[in-house]
Amino acid sequence: MGNPSGQYLTQNEQVLLWLQNKSLTALEALREFGCFRLAARVEELRKQGHNIITETVSVGPKSYARYFLIKGKTNEQFLG
Repeated sequence: MGNPSGQYLTQNEQVLLWLQNKSLTALEALREFGCFRLAARVEELRKQGHNIITETVSVGPKSYARYFLIKGKTNEQFLG
């Protein structure tokens, strides 16, 4: 996925941009920008200070994670 300046965005940048507008699942990340390891990207973004929460969604015997960005809050605010 490119941006208006013609440069390509990293997967972390793509995930963060997506989360600024809506939640994200692993299947959506794979379909939208070819990200096979969403949980790893989310962990990296958390280490950068972004407050991303995980909701576990259960459908019958199966479950999956849905990630949300809490705007205006960073992990440092919750840790300190």
